[in-house]
Amino acid sequence: MAGTFRRESLQLSDLDKLQFQALVRIFQGKAPGEKARVALDIDGVTADVHTIFVDEINRRKGTKYTIDDINHYDTGKSRINIPIKEFLEDYYIHAWLNHWKEIPLMLDVEKLKEVAFETELHCLSNRKEITREPLKMYLDHHRITMFVEPHQIVTQDFGKDKSENNYDVYIDDMPSLATSIGPKKNKFLFLVKRPYTNGVAETENIRIARSTNEALQMIIDAKRAA
Repeated sequence: MAGTFRRESLQLSDLDKLQFQALVRIFQGKAPGEKARVALDIDGVTADVHTIFVDEINRRKGTKYTIDDINHYDTGKSRINIPIKEFLEDYYIHAWLNHWKEIPLMLDVEKLKEVAFETELHCLSNRKEITREPLKMYLDHHRITMFVEPHQIVTQDFGKDKSENNYDVYIDDMPSLATSIGPKKNKFLFLVKRPYTNGVAETENIRIARSTNEALQMIIDAKRAA
C-alpha cells in the first residue's frame, strides 16, 4: 500500500511500526515549505570502499582477509588488526586517490534522486580533505548529480560527532552514532548493517537497515505517509 513501509516477504514487527511512525512524525513536524534534513554518509553507505581496503591489504601483506574481518569500526581492534592511523593514511587515502573508479556503489540512484527531491539531502562524511576531489569525481561517475553546491558535501575530521550537525535523519555505518542519537527523539538513525555494526540495539529511532536502499525507501514511504 502506498505510504506504508513494508519489508518484502517479512511481516512488520511492532518495532518496525514504531520506527516508521517516528520517521513520519519528523516529516509531520516540519512547517509548510520546510524539508526534513537528511545526512548521507559515504564510506560503507554510499561507496563500498571497504572492499578496496581488503584487496589492498591482502595484496601488500599476502593475507586472505574478507570484508567480514573488519568486524570492529576501529580497525586496530578488528581481525585485520591494523591501527586506525595506519589504516587511514596507508589504505583509506590510497583507495580514494588511486582506485575511486573501482569502488562499488551501494545504492539505487533513482531512489536517491527521489529522497533528494523530497528532503534537503547532504553528504556528511568524516574524511580527509585530500579525498574530497576524488569523491566528487566518484559521484559524477555514477551520475549522482544532486550534490552540486559546496555546502551539500559536508566533510569533517575523523572522530567528530556527526550528531552535532543539524540533521533530522542520518544514514550511516558508525556504531557510536547510536549512542549520541538514541536519546534525541527528534532525530532518526539508519545504521546500515556492516560486519562492524553487530551488537547495536534497535530502538524507536535507531534502525539497523539491511541496505542503504532500505533506508532510502523507508524515507520515501514515510514522506508519502506524512
